[in-house]
Amino acid sequence: MDYYHKIKLSKKEQKSNWEKRPLEKSQLQYAALDTVYLETIWEKMKEELIKRNLYEEAISEFEKIASEEPGSEGNSISMDKFPEILEYSADERRFIYDTLVFRDDKSRKLNKAPFRVFNNEKVVLLMKARRDMKKLTEIVGKKDAETLFQIYANPSGPPIQKSELFKKPGENLTNEEGERFKRLRIWRETIMSIRRMSHQMMPSNKMIAELSQKNPKTLDELRKMNLFSEWKVIHYGPSILAALENVPYESNIKGLIPINKKFE
Repeated sequence: MDYYHKIKLSKKEQKSNWEKRPLEKSQLQYAALDTVYLETIWEKMKEELIKRNLYEEAISEFEKIASEEPGSEGNSISMDKFPEILEYSADERRFIYDTLVFRDDKSRKLNKAPFRVFNNEKVVLLMKARRDMKKLTEIVGKKDAETLFQIYANPSGPPIQKSELFKKPGENLTNEEGERFKRLRIWRETIMSIRRMSHQMMPSNKMIAELSQKNPKTLDELRKMNLFSEWKVIHYGPSILAALENVPYESNIKGLIPINKKFE
């Protein structure tokens, strides 16, 4: 919006209460402006992508995203991002985790953002009151208190040690897999340099670790891993396979077009 139409939308509306009725005038304006320019923005983007020979790549990425199945109903809790998580004991971290899972499940059922179910401060309050049914009821009401009381009585796993919070992809690889992992990281840095792109647009360490373990030998095997769009399989695939085999791949990446470049 700002780049193409010089219009800045207020960020505060993103976290406003969209359940209230009637909606505030500012919310209605935000909702309208958030969509009314989409078509013109896409037309401008399409023109620029075609001009820079990036359109085919972009469409392939869009198709890959559109073809992916919705995420599973499992939780996606990131304990390492919870405020001051290292200050709690291993037992407390397990109960915080189980509380976050409960909140995550409830947010999906209510179709609300997790922070609208209850915030992180309340997560800590619940964890500290885990053995006191009366306090739990005061915080979240009888029904949720009863559920949480049972959850706390039957933790989902052992205490969570600090070392478990920051496990990195690649730590549990064999020596041979570890060498492939290192080569793929060098390959990634090479592509980033050639294309002038950030790491967010490249395979993550988790993806690289999976490649190192499965060690595909052909483009078809790489394609079946379902990690990349078809464009990336065709244009990155040969150099990925070469890096895995520890053979030169410079000739495979000569034609790659820089991305991080101002549009003319």
